[in-house]
Amino acid sequence: MVHLKFLILILAILAIGCREKNAVLDPVLLEAEKARRESAIIDTVINNLKNGIWKIKRVEVKVTQNNNNILRELGIYRDTVLTDFAELRFLRVTYRTTPQLEQYRNCWFALVYKNQQFDMELPLYAIPESSLEGNPIAFFVPEVRPQNSPSSWPQNKDLDFINKLGFTDNFLLSFENKQMIWRGLNQGLPKVVFERK
Repeated sequence: MVHLKFLILILAILAIGCREKNAVLDPVLLEAEKARRESAIIDTVINNLKNGIWKIKRVEVKVTQNNNNILRELGIYRDTVLTDFAELRFLRVTYRTTPQLEQYRNCWFALVYKNQQFDMELPLYAIPESSLEGNPIAFFVPEVRPQNSPSSWPQNKDLDFINKLGFTDNFLLSFENKQMIWRGLNQGLPKVVFERK
């Protein structure tokens, strides 16, 4: 009987030791799995973005206390929907750090608005949980600037309009049917709807 109690005690100690060892390994494995999911999401998002030219069919503008003065400058006084606003043409993908961190990539587009082209950069961050739901979602804060001149921002009325309208806010990007949807996380642009041209 004493031997049985001793054997049970040793097995309990071993089980606790194994659990503690797994607790040390789990964060490393979880981080690797998260990075793999993020990379797969960004791959899917970029593959969708690369296919064709995206027409901005609908821009929902919401007037709030925070953006009231800015939108008044643009001549927008109440909630508005802008249609057939502009188009995005895919240019390239760049890495922000190294190719080993594939979950962090930037997509570059030509934003064509009123026959002018501006550079638009989307630094994409994956939402890992979205891979479980089957609809890959990425987070980004776009930057719009004159083409081929990242350091100089010459005065341009149309570029000023695009930026003040809210195209440099925080967005979530997803694909629904044949549309790309940007959902604004700030209050100015709750939804931007794109269709493949």
